[in-house]
Amino acid sequence: MLSSQIYDIEIIRIDPVTDGSNLRALTDVRIEWVELRKCRVIQQVGMRAYVSPPQLETSRKSGSGYYPVAKICDKQRWKMATEMVLDDCRQKGIIT
Repeated sequence: MLSSQIYDIEIIRIDPVTDGSNLRALTDVRIEWVELRKCRVIQQVGMRAYVSPPQLETSRKSGSGYYPVAKICDKQRWKMATEMVLDDCRQKGIIT
């Protein structure tokens, strides 16, 4: 579990995904008093990894799609949280 001294951010858990897809891990992150569950750590071959907020998959007549469950309004806190997640994933060998 990691936490930030600058903002009230805590990495609650990181669960590696080993199915061979670009999805490398699912993580739960608390920012201040909000807990975001099932954020996705994505890394495509030869690309930098990134963290995506939780999404909901829906299907419509026009096709299926993914829609964010929450809107991240404080970009600075989100950036700090994603850097913490990516650093922890690198240390654990989940991403490169």
